[in-house]
Amino acid sequence: MIDYTKCLEAGCIGGVGAIPGTLAAQGFDVVKIRQQLTGDSLHRAIIGIYNGGGGNGRCGSSRAVHPSLFNFFAGSIPAVKQKMVTRTPMFLVSAASVQMFETRLGFDPTSAAFVGSAVSGYATGFLASPWEWQKVLVSQRVASSATGKGLVGLFHQVNVHHGLAGGLSCLWRRFHA
Repeated sequence: MIDYTKCLEAGCIGGVGAIPGTLAAQGFDVVKIRQQLTGDSLHRAIIGIYNGGGGNGRCGSSRAVHPSLFNFFAGSIPAVKQKMVTRTPMFLVSAASVQMFETRLGFDPTSAAFVGSAVSGYATGFLASPWEWQKVLVSQRVASSATGKGLVGLFHQVNVHHGLAGGLSCLWRRFHA
């Protein structure tokens, strides 16, 4: 028998618990993404982000952004959305899967935890990809958070930048990354 109360509790704890860590790590994530996209050194990436994006012209937009430490937190809203969308169901599905594999299928606790976690990890990774992509675009000032609100806005951005066929291909790759 699956204890649904325990599953819901695990989901809520996982979702709410992810917010402080996400916000604390956002600045580091922005630097990492900048380095991945541009090949900049750590020093150059930090200076470029602090100064507002563009830097060497390979990343960012032509919009005027003033030097600020707040630039390290660009993309925080999509990052928190992504964590809420993923961590809540991930912990909920993991708890339910582990219980199901143990009680219904007779798995030992370790095997049930392994398989249940793999199931929930893939499912929630698939759900997270649109918000992860939006976080990357906003944090590197490729898109504004105003034009990328929600999934409809994100899909609109993809269509504008890549066309329908290219956009669907691009999204499919990100859903399975």
